[in-house]
Amino acid sequence: HEQKRYAYFAALLDGEGTIGMRPQGRGYIFRLRVEMADHGMMSRTTCIFGYGSLRPGPNRENRLPTWVWQTASQEAVRDILMRIHPHVHAKRSQVDLVLDCFCRPNRSQREMDRYFVELWKLKLKKPKSSRNQYGECTLHIDKLRRRYPRWFDDGRYQGGPAKVA
Repeated sequence: HEQKRYAYFAALLDGEGTIGMRPQGRGYIFRLRVEMADHGMMSRTTCIFGYGSLRPGPNRENRLPTWVWQTASQEAVRDILMRIHPHVHAKRSQVDLVLDCFCRPNRSQREMDRYFVELWKLKLKKPKSSRNQYGECTLHIDKLRRRYPRWFDDGRYQGGPAKVA
């Protein structure tokens, strides 16, 4: 029965979720986030693992109110991704990347920068409209592009708004 709950959450994360990584201080933090209009489903998400918080989502004109479940606890992110790993499909490469990063702590700043760039590239498959798209993470990716230009040679990110791959 427990595996069914993990598969359920994996499906939510695949369809409505985000696996994020953002700069914080001299390092990075990972974050899981799921947003949808069904409060019942979202409250079950909190119960599945016992991690995270549930709060009302941002107000958007002509849209149903939404609920957001999220956690930035690194212990929670690692535990959740390890448990749902066998059930994830659409975001498998993102989950693999984050779990690989967790498997060896104390990575160098350069290695963490590389993980950030690789996760960013995986998320560029479609245009983004999140508040962060033109904010802190975009500024950070531009800084990394100047520092490590060869990491961006595949042409997937040319600066500015996200491009459709």
